[in-house]
Amino acid sequence: MSKITLDQVADILKEHNNIRIICHRSPDGDTIGSAYALLFALRGMGKKCCVVCSDELPKKFVYITDNAEVQEFDVEFTIAVDVADRPLLGKVFDTVTPDLVIDHHISNTLYGKQTCIIDSASNCENIYNLIKIMNVEIDKHIADALYTGVATDTGCFMFSNVTSQTHIIAADLINKGADFAEINRVMFETKTVSRLKVERYAYDNIHIFADGKAAILCIPHSVCKEANAMPEDLEGINALTRKIEGVILGITVREQEDGSNRVSVRTHAPVDASAFCKNFGGGGHVRAGGCGFDCTIDEAKDLLMAKALDVLK
Repeated sequence: MSKITLDQVADILKEHNNIRIICHRSPDGDTIGSAYALLFALRGMGKKCCVVCSDELPKKFVYITDNAEVQEFDVEFTIAVDVADRPLLGKVFDTVTPDLVIDHHISNTLYGKQTCIIDSASNCENIYNLIKIMNVEIDKHIADALYTGVATDTGCFMFSNVTSQTHIIAADLINKGADFAEINRVMFETKTVSRLKVERYAYDNIHIFADGKAAILCIPHSVCKEANAMPEDLEGINALTRKIEGVILGITVREQEDGSNRVSVRTHAPVDASAFCKNFGGGGHVRAGGCGFDCTIDEAKDLLMAKALDVLK
C-alpha cells in the first residue's frame, strides 16, 4: 500500500487497459463526476473503460451517464475515485482491493494497492489536473462531469474548502463547454415532492443543544419510506443543521432500510468534522465528515450527543 503522485498515476494509466472505475456507495456529484470524466478521458486515449457502483446512480445525473456507451470486457485494472475507505465501496465491491485509488479525503485509509491523495475542494479537481497531465483534450462531456463534482462538493462554491484554484478550474471548464447554469439548476434549485416532505419533517425535528452550539437531526427510515424518498432526494439535507445561527457542530443521522445508520457531520471553526467522526470509525474533511452505526437510531443519537457535548464543553 503506497502513496503516489498524479504524475505517477498518469504513467500507470498509460500502461493499462480494460479499466473499471468504482464510485462510492450513495453516489454523489463528486464521485460520479470523477468517474465519468476519467472514463471519457481514458476512452479518448483508446482504452476500454467502465464505471460501476454498488448503488444505482441517481437519475438527475443522466446528462453525464447517458454519454457513456456500454463496453464489455474482462477487467484488468480497477480504480476507486473519491472513496476514502473500503466499506464505502458498498456491498458489491467491499471485498475488492483497487489497484489504484484517487481521492481528496485526508482520512483515506490507504486500502488500495496504490493511492494518490491530494487535499482539494473536490476530487474532480484532482481528476482535472490528471487529465491535463495526460494531455487529453477536455471536451464538453468531460467538462460537464468535472464541473458537476466541483460545484456539488463545494456547495456551489459556498463552502470554506473553496480556493482560488477551484474558481480557476471552474472557469476553464465553463470555457470548455460545461453547461454550468443548467447543472446548477438541477443540482441546487430543483427539489422533488419527496424531498420537500422529508425537509418538512427535518425542520420540525432538528434538536438544538449544547447552549445552541450543536444541532442534531435524526431521520428514521420510515419517514423516507412514507415520503417515497430515494437516496438522491436526500442529497444536501445534511447541511441543514449547520445553517442554524450559532451552531458550529451539525449532525445528521439517517436510518437505513437494514436498520444501520449513516451519519453526516458538518462544522464551522474551530470544530474538526473529520476528527469528530474518527471517534466512531469514520473520517472526512475539516468541515465535513461521516461515520456509521449498527445500533438503533436512538442509541446512535445518544452516543453522538454525548461526544458533541464533550467536544464543545
